[in-house]
Amino acid sequence: MASAVSPLALPVPPPEAQPVRSARIEAPQRRAAGDRGEGPDVWTVLAPDASPWYRAALDRISGLTALAVGWNGYDAREVKADMVIDAAKFLTKVAFPGIAAPSIVPLSDGGVQIEWHRGGVDIEVAFSDEEPGVYVVDREGGEVELPLTEAVPTIAKYWRRLQDS
Repeated sequence: MASAVSPLALPVPPPEAQPVRSARIEAPQRRAAGDRGEGPDVWTVLAPDASPWYRAALDRISGLTALAVGWNGYDAREVKADMVIDAAKFLTKVAFPGIAAPSIVPLSDGGVQIEWHRGGVDIEVAFSDEEPGVYVVDREGGEVELPLTEAVPTIAKYWRRLQDS
């Protein structure tokens, strides 16, 4: 017996039919650290008409700029503003309705990594001076390492498997 589809359930269009989103990067502000008013520059990323996870993801990326040297307990660098900006621009291109929220983590070299782990595929997009790129582990098709220029097409390729369930 075929399962019935609710007439209220709207199909999610494929990535190529999605609207282009824009993001605005605000100038850095000095974050207060204690009473001294010292701290790293904090960049803010704003995006109009964003879905709830999209805005939260941009907030997370913006918040990474507040990490100080040694944030990992060792010798990690501050997250670089240009890496944050690149990661935010990437998200504006792949935040398709229906896609699951990614995890966003700082890298010890001052970079940012955006990753999805679902649908039998692991995708990690690294914005980094030392090791930029796209790393895909597909349990159905093996592993592949791609240049950062292939990040958006890779997300589009795996879009159906990255759906929020």
